Amino acid sequence: MSAFGNFEYSADNKSAVIEKYTGSESFVVMPESIEGIPVTRIGDEAFRNHGEIKEVIFPKSIVYAGSYAFCECRALKEAVFSDSLNFAGAHLFYNCRALEKIRIPSKIEYIGDGFAKNCDSLKEITINDDKISSSVSGFLSELSGEIVINIEKNNCSLIFPSYGYEYIDKCYSKTFVTVTHGAGVMYRKAIDKNRINYAVYDAAFKYAASEEFPQTLCLIAVNRLEKPYGLTEEAKGEYISYLSANIAETIDVISQSGNIDFLEKMEILDILNSDNIKYAIDESVKNGRADFTAKLMDIKMRKFGVKKKTFDL
Repeated sequence: MSAFGNFEYSADNKSAVIEKYTGSESFVVMPESIEGIPVTRIGDEAFRNHGEIKEVIFPKSIVYAGSYAFCECRALKEAVFSDSLNFAGAHLFYNCRALEKIRIPSKIEYIGDGFAKNCDSLKEITINDDKISSSVSGFLSELSGEIVINIEKNNCSLIFPSYGYEYIDKCYSKTFVTVTHGAGVMYRKAIDKNRINYAVYDAAFKYAASEEFPQTLCLIAVNRLEKPYGLTEEAKGEYISYLSANIAETIDVISQSGNIDFLEKMEILDILNSDNIKYAIDESVKNGRADFTAKLMDIKMRKFGVKKKTFDL
């Protein structure tokens, strides 16, 4: 084994393996090559227990990341692998409690068990294409918490609600039955073995209407209308109808995210009408968003004018 900066590595004439990180920096840049030899692999447990690491820059040359490679890196927030990665070992990010975002290639051939186990902060997965390998499908389907999947090729993101489950003991038959709670299970049916199915995703909205909070449903609808790849006219109409009927929650959701530009889309799509715009304005005032209130007042004047007062003689 040889040393290169804060790394111990092994190499042959074709490739080098990062076997161990020996530094103590919070920001780590892995080398693309060592003495002209490309770095293609991260060895098992290479960064294990380095709780000080907050960010790692991965070289595009990496095709293999070993088991437990970043286990217990509890400050690590984001992991971005290039499309070259073919193998991600078991428990790669085990107990990375601060990990919020991961980017993995859609066609990665292998993702080991417990890849992101106990990564309680994980909320966002980015893939490069909606054509996915069975490994990616299995990994995404197993995530039970609320998750956003970004699909770079289509400039699209999909929000998957969380779900829970419990085992019910049927004493009379000495068996257990699994009961799930939440619409997240229905949404995960959109993660087919080899692709993301947008039609199945949008069809889950009807089921979710009886399972999820209005704010969650508004968030899903707003997101699909903003990034409508694969969205049918029928599904588009359902999202528009829901937002229009739940205008206070819609304004609350976009106010919290500061998404004032969506107000223009609401006007174009006729989500705002003469019956609900007053409630939209009231909600923006309640949220203390003067910018939203001013924009809504402008839309009200432009679309619906001012009602003239009439007097009985």
